[in-house]
Amino acid sequence: MFFNKYMYNSILSMLPEILQPGFPFIIFGFSLLLLLKSADIFVDSAEGLGIKLGIPHFIIGVTVVGIGTSLPELAASIASIVQSSPEDNLTGIISANIVGSNISNILLGVGIASIIKVVKVDRNLQDNDLPFLFGSTAVAMYMLSDGVLTRWEGVLLLWMFVVFIVFSVSDRSQPAFIEKEAKEIAKKTNLVNLITLLVLSGIGIILTSDFVIHSLIDVSPIIGIEQDVASMVLLGIGTSFPEVFVTVVAAMRGKTALALGNIFGSNISNILGILGISALLTDIQVSEKSIAVGVPFLAIATLFFIFSAMDNRFRIWEGLMAVAIFFAFLGSLFGLF
Repeated sequence: MFFNKYMYNSILSMLPEILQPGFPFIIFGFSLLLLLKSADIFVDSAEGLGIKLGIPHFIIGVTVVGIGTSLPELAASIASIVQSSPEDNLTGIISANIVGSNISNILLGVGIASIIKVVKVDRNLQDNDLPFLFGSTAVAMYMLSDGVLTRWEGVLLLWMFVVFIVFSVSDRSQPAFIEKEAKEIAKKTNLVNLITLLVLSGIGIILTSDFVIHSLIDVSPIIGIEQDVASMVLLGIGTSFPEVFVTVVAAMRGKTALALGNIFGSNISNILGILGISALLTDIQVSEKSIAVGVPFLAIATLFFIFSAMDNRFRIWEGLMAVAIFFAFLGSLFGLF
């Protein structure tokens, strides 16, 4: 947005020259935290509103919660498209962010959770969800491998996403992941206030995502890395933090269906929903680094998740292996291997 860009540049120009290099880092960290918090309030408000309106919990669990965890990625993607120009195409940030986020979700989320406690795998996840995760990831990786994601490919991804939503909603055996906070909000908050919270947090998501992209563009050259690498590492890990946190906490509390379902739902929403919506708006560029490093490690992470889940549980040694693969991913991105 022009207003955000003007505000960002105005604040930067008013700072003493010695402080200007550190400004993008502060803004990136602060705006990313605000983006995650805004998304959290948005999801809780949407859940509360759904409960208040009498929508069945299993539908709220599949739609609001499953898609809601990908709100930061969606906001960052749309902000990248809005700020792009023919001279400066920023859409490569989108694919790098989604790839980095999905890798982080699996390797850090499942990895850390498994190190803390053995995570058991629900039979329904093995029979229904894993094949869909494998198929959708394989299709998306094939589309990304030629360096551009076109509008027609975006239509196909969105069609697959709709199929996933319809299948999930029709399968009532799927657990509904309704957070306790959302239930409390529904009890204590009236309808008007819920709608107000929803609107205000939505505005917060839009504004903060814009600042995240502005600052990310400035951070990359300061620390001497490419924009796509910064997107996979800083933005990818940052936007995956809610999923990682929820997965670890859920696993510690013995809620394994929530722990793994959260990862599955987020990765599906990212790769089909966010990439699909973004490609529908404009052709999405995929950088050489994303193709050479990100896509192969996404394949490794997904296959690791699938084969480990087929064994009915994630053990400590598998968690350690996942974290080790994640560090190998970082090392490859920065040319250490």
